[in-house]
Amino acid sequence: MREGGAGDLYIQIHLKHHSHFERQGADLLYNCRVSVAQAALGGEVPVHTIDGPKMTIRLPAGIQYGKVLRIHEKGMPSPGGKRRGDLLVNIHVDVPTDLTPRQKELFEELAKTFGHEELPKQEEEKGFFRKILG
Repeated sequence: MREGGAGDLYIQIHLKHHSHFERQGADLLYNCRVSVAQAALGGEVPVHTIDGPKMTIRLPAGIQYGKVLRIHEKGMPSPGGKRRGDLLVNIHVDVPTDLTPRQKELFEELAKTFGHEELPKQEEEKGFFRKILG
């Protein structure tokens, strides 16, 4: 045993990045990706939890990109163990980029039902010299 005076104890803690969650104090932020159809129609989607098993949450019809749903007491436990933080589910709507001809046709039909008769025409990409020569 060493003899000596009392001193300070320094502890260094390194938090590891989690693949699903971002910590905000005792709350956890989870980015949930949903399709355009799920966002418009609503329904149930699976969500990861810090405790392991996924849980299912209900999306309201017409949910918008960036809307945050709060699930109480599914975040990090507090040091005293009295209360847990919340799980904040941030909705990200995935807009499709590579549509099949049929999907494009369906989206065009849907656009007409919203009163968008004239859809902007997509120009074919012109090469460098075609852009210069007109």
